[in-house]
Amino acid sequence: MGRRTPLLVVVGLVALAAIYVGYWFFLLHVMRQDIDNWTAYQRAAGYTVSMGEPQFDGFPFAVSAKMAAPSIAAPGGAWHWQGPDLDLSIRPWAPFDVLFSAPGRHRVDVAGNKPHWDELDADGLELRLVIDSANVVHRASLRLTGISLLDSRLGKSAIATASLDAQLPWPPPGDPTRSALDFVLDAAGIDIPDSQISPLGQRVDSVHAAGQVMGAPPPDLLPRQALFAWQNAGGTVELHEGTLAWGPLWLSGNSTITLDRNLQPIAAGTLKASGMNETLDAFVAAGMLQEGPARLAQFMFAALAKAPPEGGRPQVQVPLTLQDGFLYMGPIKLAPVRPIDWNWLPG
Repeated sequence: MGRRTPLLVVVGLVALAAIYVGYWFFLLHVMRQDIDNWTAYQRAAGYTVSMGEPQFDGFPFAVSAKMAAPSIAAPGGAWHWQGPDLDLSIRPWAPFDVLFSAPGRHRVDVAGNKPHWDELDADGLELRLVIDSANVVHRASLRLTGISLLDSRLGKSAIATASLDAQLPWPPPGDPTRSALDFVLDAAGIDIPDSQISPLGQRVDSVHAAGQVMGAPPPDLLPRQALFAWQNAGGTVELHEGTLAWGPLWLSGNSTITLDRNLQPIAAGTLKASGMNETLDAFVAAGMLQEGPARLAQFMFAALAKAPPEGGRPQVQVPLTLQDGFLYMGPIKLAPVRPIDWNWLPG
């Protein structure tokens, strides 16, 4: 019996290896089939999909496919995306965790009422999707590094790092009191285009936002139609936690945001801030804020500001509202807010 044990171990290992190889080729077949089915479904829906023949690899620790020069055009030419070579991979022990990697140049051309284009160059771009057996996405995470953006309307900007994590309940809720998307967004080292007036400097140090999008628009609508449907159904964005570090300004707060009938934002929340005196002076000097409301706000800040228990610059906590195109801080009508032009969106 003792002499048989090594042989049995070898036979067992060979059997396990054969099973694993068979499983790997099964996953390869499933990936090939999923790519073909997705492409056929998009084309049946009126999209134009183009890419090189997938090249499969990755054995033994991954199943991967490389697709050269992928592009997608929406029905009617509403928009067109052209990307760099795309790598798709899964790990055999986590087949529902799908990783897309596509560093390089991405270009989007949008038709709409005001045609424009955008180009994004990224040193690193990874999108991870957690799906179920029906290929429904339940979680998504996007990681970007070394980002350069070129917008045909605004010019060039850059972001050192950015990430987005999202959870998507299924099926999407029609009820505006239920979350259709939980999100966490972070970005650092944001360089604003020189074409934009920036009283606090062209570099935003960091942005953080965590919240929920309540309610979901009906599927298969163009973007602007989807916004109208979401607004009409009472949809909101619940920003539970947001921070901003920009020049002398530091902000932290929460807010409820929605859209009015003209798709302009309405917001109400609580804001904690430091560096407001320097910030208001900069906005007055740039002609973006009248001196009277700025001085009144500074007086209020001086009366309410307190140093945090852990030390640091004094902070003030005030209610913040945005309504009818004006920004209010407490009772003070601070400044008009430029309306959002949605005409560039298809729909």
